Amino acid sequence: MAIRQIVATRVRQGESTSQIEGFLEARYGAAILLSPPASGLSALVWVVPLAAVGAGLVGLGVFFWRRRRVEPAQIAEEDRLLVGQAMALSRARGAISDEAGGEAVTP
Repeated sequence: MAIRQIVATRVRQGESTSQIEGFLEARYGAAILLSPPASGLSALVWVVPLAAVGAGLVGLGVFFWRRRRVEPAQIAEEDRLLVGQAMALSRARGAISDEAGGEAVTP
């Protein structure tokens, strides 16, 4: 007998909604209900997705908070001098050929 027929028969017999649900749950288990009970092991069905979404939001918040707080790197004076020397050496060597157009470019 299909569930729909069982329900129709029991409604005709005058049973209440809770009585029909109780019968179906006793016969087929809690999985037959549209909304499983939020107790016992079935509570994990409700809690785990909410916990996962919450953890994801917290993780994103921490990620963006830490990313915003990163201070710019301090450049040592030695590094500035080294870059300046490299640029001066490049200028001293003359024009640099542009790969795309073949035109001479001075730095």
